Amino acid sequence: MKAKVFLCVFFVVSLLIGTSVFFPESSVVSQKQTLVEFPEFVTDGKINTAFTNELSNYITENVAFRDRIISINAYLRNTLFNSSSQEKVIVGKDGMLFFSETLGDYLGTEKFTEREKFNFLDTLEQMQEYCDKNSIKFAFTVVPNKNTLYGENMPKIYKKASSSNLEDLLPDLNNTSVNFVDLTKAFKSLDGVYYYKTDTHWTQKGAIIGYENILSSIYDDYVSFKDIPMNTPNTHRGDLGEMLYPGFEYTESETVLDYNFSYKTVGKFKSADDINIRTVNPNGKHSLLMFRDSFGVALLPLMAENFNSMYYTRQVPVDLTLAKTDCRDTVIYEIVERNMKNVILYSPVFEANTVTPVNAVDCEYSLHTDKYNSLIHFYGKVNSTLGTNQKIYVQVLDEAGNSVYYNTVGAFTAYQDEAYSDSCFSAYVDLSALPENYKVSIVLEGE
Repeated sequence: MKAKVFLCVFFVVSLLIGTSVFFPESSVVSQKQTLVEFPEFVTDGKINTAFTNELSNYITENVAFRDRIISINAYLRNTLFNSSSQEKVIVGKDGMLFFSETLGDYLGTEKFTEREKFNFLDTLEQMQEYCDKNSIKFAFTVVPNKNTLYGENMPKIYKKASSSNLEDLLPDLNNTSVNFVDLTKAFKSLDGVYYYKTDTHWTQKGAIIGYENILSSIYDDYVSFKDIPMNTPNTHRGDLGEMLYPGFEYTESETVLDYNFSYKTVGKFKSADDINIRTVNPNGKHSLLMFRDSFGVALLPLMAENFNSMYYTRQVPVDLTLAKTDCRDTVIYEIVERNMKNVILYSPVFEANTVTPVNAVDCEYSLHTDKYNSLIHFYGKVNSTLGTNQKIYVQVLDEAGNSVYYNTVGAFTAYQDEAYSDSCFSAYVDLSALPENYKVSIVLEGE
């Protein structure tokens, strides 16, 4: 019966599509600067062999009510067959939508290797060590995927894995020297839902929970928003809903703080989604460098209200040296769960520490170098077999044969056609610390 209903509606919609080609909706023009023009059957006195393809493009671009038709199709598939017409959107229970790019975590199909787990933890520990050495407060946090917190609303066809990468790493993260803020634990200890139904992201209430947990891990004295009254206008249009139902005028309730913020943006500012944002606040304390992703949009006003000055950035790779050059006393690194691997996919920038290996052994490797401001970047891949926790060092020899060893992080830096591997290494070394006519080699910590 459902199939028959769908076919009937599909037939009617098809008729509308066929006739609407010649009556394009004016609103379509606003979606694209230049629409595809009706193709010519003959061009330059010759038959246009591309006419069929060009006609297909014309129809696709000029169909009136195109977004509405897409939305009707999505609604029918959702209602009649409990399925999604948009590959990036998963339709869950009670109208909750999920981002399909989180499935790898949910199903456990993209698990870290044991070496990647070591690289992930070691990289963060070295970032913490760098900040400690330079008297900079540091906090790292992972914002859980929506289906990590509300998996009961996922469709039954998706069977949650026994553990995700985040769940595998949580015990070790909580036992490292890293100031790790466990937001998964924080949200799971609360009743209620703190993410939008039709959006990938958290609500303002959810952002406040994240903010309070992050700031309290660094400072005892900070601006708190947990008791500030809130308004709930029905004005939020979620990103997942936008993808699934582009032609529907839908909204859901959002939470907005009833608060007069005193911070100001500095320089060019278009939206909270800008790559780089600077703010100042005469009432704030301390100075912040924050690396963030799209979840940082809702955090922006909260963070800006707390700090005297703030540099808020989505830039990749994470560059901790900005904290020194920009005189920041606090660094926060926020990343969403589905992008955790970016910690080791993009080599973070900071000066490597010197180390004294107990037993350095040779290995086979590829090595590349680049200059980065006042630093030289050594990176590449070890081709010899590595132990799970085996350290990789950059060995610098002077003309007299004396050696200095530098720590590396197990993070990837793309070089031409070199593919990612969990045996990659990266180290940034101060150029002024290197002797004349030095030689470089890569060695391993012996077992």
